[in-house]
Amino acid sequence: MKAHRKVFRFLVLLVVVWLFVISVIIYSTVFTSDTQPAAENKRDQDIYRLIVNKELLQHVANHLVHNKSMQQFLASKLNLTQMETTKTVMLPNPQNSYQFYQQFWPAKADPTSPGFGGRGVTINKTNLSERDKIIFDTGYNVYKVNLLASEVIPLRRDIHIDMPECQTVQYNVSSLARVGIVLIFHNELWSVMLRTVYSLLDASPEELINEIILVDDASDKEFLWKPLDEYIKIFGGKVKLIRLPTRSGLIRARNVGFDHVTGSVAVFLDAHVEVHKGWLEPLLQRIKEDDKVVAVPQHDQINWDTFKFEFKPNADHQIGGFDFDLTFNWIGPPPLPDGVVRKTLADPVRTPTHLGCCFAITKDNFNRLGRYDPDLDIWGCENLELSFKSWMCGGSLEAIPCSHVGHLYRPAFPYSWGTQKDTLIRNCLRVAEVWLDEYKEVYYDRISNLQTGVDIGDISARKSLRAKLQCKSFDWYVKHVYPDLYIPVNTTATGKISSEMDQTLCISMDVHWQSINKIPSIVKCNSRDPKQHFFLSKERQIRRDDGCLVYDQASNKVVMGWCRHSNSQWGYTQIFFS
Repeated sequence: MKAHRKVFRFLVLLVVVWLFVISVIIYSTVFTSDTQPAAENKRDQDIYRLIVNKELLQHVANHLVHNKSMQQFLASKLNLTQMETTKTVMLPNPQNSYQFYQQFWPAKADPTSPGFGGRGVTINKTNLSERDKIIFDTGYNVYKVNLLASEVIPLRRDIHIDMPECQTVQYNVSSLARVGIVLIFHNELWSVMLRTVYSLLDASPEELINEIILVDDASDKEFLWKPLDEYIKIFGGKVKLIRLPTRSGLIRARNVGFDHVTGSVAVFLDAHVEVHKGWLEPLLQRIKEDDKVVAVPQHDQINWDTFKFEFKPNADHQIGGFDFDLTFNWIGPPPLPDGVVRKTLADPVRTPTHLGCCFAITKDNFNRLGRYDPDLDIWGCENLELSFKSWMCGGSLEAIPCSHVGHLYRPAFPYSWGTQKDTLIRNCLRVAEVWLDEYKEVYYDRISNLQTGVDIGDISARKSLRAKLQCKSFDWYVKHVYPDLYIPVNTTATGKISSEMDQTLCISMDVHWQSINKIPSIVKCNSRDPKQHFFLSKERQIRRDDGCLVYDQASNKVVMGWCRHSNSQWGYTQIFFS
């Protein structure tokens, strides 16, 4: 009996050893590549296992990436299960060339897909699960968009717009310059940014794009770290990723991205845009005709709630202006074709300024103009600086009607301003000191003469640049480029409008088309807020540039209206309360 037990134990031990040997052989066969070291193989194997790890995806979802399509896509394409691999799939790291791995790209949307062609998606919050309601609310609170709508829409949806005036315009693609497209992001949503990348690749001639350069301005969202590093391998080197170690802001990040552009033209875009097929060629054609033109596409809106691409026909488009808050605004629309200067709606239009999100410029011209002022912080006034010096220093800005870019406009600013105090005012003071000449006094009045208390740093290099380029005066710019700019002269009073009963409360109002017919806000008085600055003209109008306070008889309220349409006249009477 004991002998039988010994034999049985020996056989069990033999089977265990045999199974161990077989498992080692199988492991070596499955996980060792002939072309790469086992350590590298294991590294990539762990990365892909990480990406499709259900627990990780739950963690990512909790950080506002509600992207089940990414999980399903990678699982199917890489033949992976949740926590194990059945085969090794390697995506090579190209050296000096690129090769698309389109077999790993998500499929294009079809006409039945949500959001196809630029359609919007409406999310009925009442039908959401408790978890999705939390994601919906947090998506708005943190990113200021409808996160669930963005995730429902495929990453590759063709944008369909109708521009009959552009259909007959032909371009010789082989004669156009090659470009590098620079996208800056800071804690951008995964689906929004990837939809931008796919839109650019799908809608542009492949041979015109040297690279798409993603510059990460120190994002702290984990889904934008290693998962993004690995995901962009499917673009085979066409999409490059540069990471800044500390928060530097849009302006400095664009300068860094520009250093990596290998084409002769740089295209700067925000990382939350979409484009239509044929968007790039019109920009490059105009630059080919005049290499000192900054070519600006027409801006359409991507709705933050539904992600609808809201195309605006060229006949209704506006051009860029500004007010003496040193804030961009829309003006126009530009003159319709007259058969002389503009023969059709497809012809370019001179624009005094640009929004800043989207434009194309030759590398030589950007370098000639001194790039962006490297001492501007985070965001703000850089678009006006480039606009002013382009016009004043021998170039021009033009809106290109046959090129449209949809830009995701949010109802509030979702990013931090960094640690610098008075960032926007400081930036605008630097621009005013270098470029506005005597007109800077108008801006100083808007900010209650805070220029004496804000350290704007050394501007001698920017002034030297202006002198070197022999730039024209700002008075020339006003008279020849923006003659419709309202200059507040002949005023009888200027400053804030506060309440006699509570002098801590002031009237505040933007002067943009969105503000027309709106009631001014009553807010705490703030000397740093240009929106609280009004003046009383000799015509007895209470103005903020082109906007006037008017009495609306129908509603029996005071609203903001265009001064050119206003007959309202105001008088000042002091009332004493007992």
